[in-house]
Amino acid sequence: MTQTEQIQAHDRTSLARPWVIRMVVIIVVLVGFGGWGLYDATMKYPDRGRRHAEALELEYLKAAQRSGRLFEAPIFDPKADLAVL
Repeated sequence: MTQTEQIQAHDRTSLARPWVIRMVVIIVVLVGFGGWGLYDATMKYPDRGRRHAEALELEYLKAAQRSGRLFEAPIFDPKADLAVL
């Protein structure tokens, strides 16, 4: 074996342990944040919008009922919707 082959055979390096730990922690945090964002975008946000729309519809139907114009409301079956809400 020549001297160059011996040097190449023994020249190995490895990643520094603190750097690897830091990178793993960063990756876990980013994946967690991405998962939370995906959950919020697909589950929580639409549910909040749905509940808000139902609350506004309930408020609208109660106002229409108080004013005596419940049947003039542009809703197919306002009494049933009011009972459900």
